[in-house]
Amino acid sequence: SREFAPFGIRTNCIAPGFMDTESTRRTLSVQKIEKLQKQIPLQRLGSSQEVASTVSFLTKNQYVNGAVIPLDGGLKL
Repeated sequence: SREFAPFGIRTNCIAPGFMDTESTRRTLSVQKIEKLQKQIPLQRLGSSQEVASTVSFLTKNQYVNGAVIPLDGGLKL
């Protein structure tokens, strides 16, 4: 971020947690998903729309640079 910012290149990262996707539902059992949801402070999985809105925010806000945005419902707290 620091090296490329003078060239107008921003670098940011979205660090998603467990998302409610077809892949997640196919890979994890219902019991495992329920256990995960109990561990997440928001008590649910994230959505692809929430990832998309975070990407949109980063593309619209030209002053954000070098950020890692956790998108995990507070799981890492």
